[in-house]
Amino acid sequence: MALPRYIVTAPARCKIVYVCRDPNDTLVSFCDFRNKQLRARQGQEPLDVEAANDFFIDDVSPFGPYWDHVLAHLACLDRVLFFRYEEMWRDPAAHVRRLVEFVGLPFGAGEEEDYAAVDTVVRLCSFERMSGAGGVHGDGSASAHQRRY
Repeated sequence: MALPRYIVTAPARCKIVYVCRDPNDTLVSFCDFRNKQLRARQGQEPLDVEAANDFFIDDVSPFGPYWDHVLAHLACLDRVLFFRYEEMWRDPAAHVRRLVEFVGLPFGAGEEEDYAAVDTVVRLCSFERMSGAGGVHGDGSASAHQRRY
């Protein structure tokens, strides 16, 4: 699978962050999403994990073959920062620092400011904060996407 056109034609100064997930977790999450969000709404029987696994192994996916997609992005590491989701989950602060370094936009003038900014970013982007009762906007209002679904 060739890289998407937006990556191939992007100017060299463009930076891309690619987050890859463990293939087993990808499969389970995709199966769960398909069953809860799509198949149930359409009145279809749930897709069992074995059938989803067969589709995954046979590279039948709405996003194309999994490994081709991942490997194509790995081939251009000079412009792509490659993160593994599970590693981000274990050490988000280290990944925020890597991201800041990759894009070349430091937080502040000193190391102490950098650590405070990283801690703030990690806290504001935490799963608990992003999925909290206050919604994405923090004031209890729902986005158009949340109201629609």
